[in-house]
Amino acid sequence: MVRASGCLMAMANLFINGLLHQDTWQALCRCLADSCSGLESNQNYCSHLIPVCVRRCRPGNEHLFQVVQSLLINNERNTQLFFKSGGCRMFNRHALQMLYQKWLKEIH
Repeated sequence: MVRASGCLMAMANLFINGLLHQDTWQALCRCLADSCSGLESNQNYCSHLIPVCVRRCRPGNEHLFQVVQSLLINNERNTQLFFKSGGCRMFNRHALQMLYQKWLKEIH
């Protein structure tokens, strides 16, 4: 329904432009992740966001990880695109520490 209504396209366009306040950016990442998680048609529609996530990965932008995860789960084509885009470099030491600290906050 989200894809058919044009909302997914609007969210993807906002994501690509990226000129949003921090709160809006976080909400957009959550909405994209929720819209694509487990829905292959939405994952395929938003596959062009994978290289964008890889390029934008930097400290303080951990919300990209939830978008990437939702695009990759059980989607071989997107996983291949992730590797071709150099996605493994997203998981450097600093990024993994940041994700670990975020996870610790969530469980406490």
